Amino acid sequence: MVCGILFEIAQPQLRQQALTACHQVGLHRVQTHFFLGQISPNKQDELRLRLEQCHDPATDKVYIFTMDAAHLKQSTFMGQAIDPNLLTGQLKTLMF
Repeated sequence: MVCGILFEIAQPQLRQQALTACHQVGLHRVQTHFFLGQISPNKQDELRLRLEQCHDPATDKVYIFTMDAAHLKQSTFMGQAIDPNLLTGQLKTLMF
């Protein structure tokens, strides 16, 4: 499955923890606070648990999206939506 994480976290320390968690499970940063990649359901659960610990539900936002490769290819990206230079390997193949 393809997993996308989008977040707005106000506190810099918590935001850094979220960035680190996304990188550690193998997601690729495609925008400032948007990560995308193929990860297993177990890794997605692990990431969800970690992200629950690094945001303030009263002020912050965290969105976790999942889709299969076919639906990702049907997505529309306009303008500078995703920088293809930030994508590598399998993810680049999936998107373009």
